[in-house]
Formats: sequence, structure tokens, C-alpha cells
Amino acid sequence: MYVRCAYCGRWMDAKPGHLNMISHGLCSPCFEREMARIDEMAEENTGT
Repeated sequence: MYVRCAYCGRWMDAKPGHLNMISHGLCSPCFEREMARIDEMAEENTGT
């Protein structure tokens, strides 16, 4: 199984078995960017 970033499309890993399948996750840079965006939204909603 191949693992690809759902945001930028970067290939991240190849897992044994099911080589005709693709799974998705977030690479480290996209994960950090998304967490920063979530933090900004939380601050806007709480006013802190």
C-alpha cells in the first residue's frame, strides 16, 4: 500500500502488501500548517 499526502500529493511511504492500493494522510509540513490554521481558528473563536 502506498501512502500519499492528501494536501500536497507527496509520496510518504510504501507499506508491505496491497501494492495496488493508495492510502492518504498528511506529511509533516502539511500537518504543521493545518495545526497552525486550527490554532488560529481557535484563537479567533475564543478571543484570546
